[in-house]
Amino acid sequence: MSAGYRQALSLSFKAADLLVMVASFVVAAAVVFLGSSWHSLPRLLTVRLKPGNLILFLMLMAAWYVIFNAFGLFAGYMIGLASLAIAILKPIFPDNVGIWMRDGIPVSAGALFPAPPAARGLTLAGGYAVIPLFLGLGLVLLLVTHSLARQWIGRIRARRQRNGPVSTR
Repeated sequence: MSAGYRQALSLSFKAADLLVMVASFVVAAAVVFLGSSWHSLPRLLTVRLKPGNLILFLMLMAAWYVIFNAFGLFAGYMIGLASLAIAILKPIFPDNVGIWMRDGIPVSAGALFPAPPAARGLTLAGGYAVIPLFLGLGLVLLLVTHSLARQWIGRIRARRQRNGPVSTR
């Protein structure tokens, strides 16, 4: 995959996220301000499009950007740590930890205490092969998430250096 294609794909994902967020904001604002009178949408747009509201909207978009990035990093770290926990707990609790299947379809990965009876239709799959699988998955997720966290912090630092320090007056 070339760098240009990767950047275009990343940009399209960001644009789609922005489009969904703006559309949800517009729908929520319309429902709150209009209630059931949808015929007054032009009136809403003429009354509510003020510079202060636009600045507030841009600030909210920036806050949601930070929240979504932080949650993504949090989820990456937690899933990585959970995968490592599965790999560590499998030798200790071999009948309770692994990939749980129902009718050949995986429904859960992790530990179930106590182990469910066969009447529930859940079977433990994978045996001890889940140890290297989840160990590798956990380490890869932690490394990728840590790399993304470092890039995110690096972008924030570069932006601060480019814009200069924030005045406290």
